[in-house]
Amino acid sequence: MLAAVPKGKAVQVLRLNAEYLARLQKACGANGVAIEVHELLPSGEVDPAFPFTVRPLYMDGPGTEDGSFGILMPIRGD
Repeated sequence: MLAAVPKGKAVQVLRLNAEYLARLQKACGANGVAIEVHELLPSGEVDPAFPFTVRPLYMDGPGTEDGSFGILMPIRGD
């Protein structure tokens, strides 16, 4: 039987403010959001100097793509 839950240690951890993402989604009239990572360090880790772009997703419903987006700056987790 295959397990759906990974057993190994995470390669990277992305910490997000879900309340902020929900507010952005609601403000855009979207059904969800896509988070775009723009730069990685040579080690493969997310470069903390670069923000994430948060774009609304319109899977169904009244929202319309109008070019709106948000920005998230990574925060330290240690």
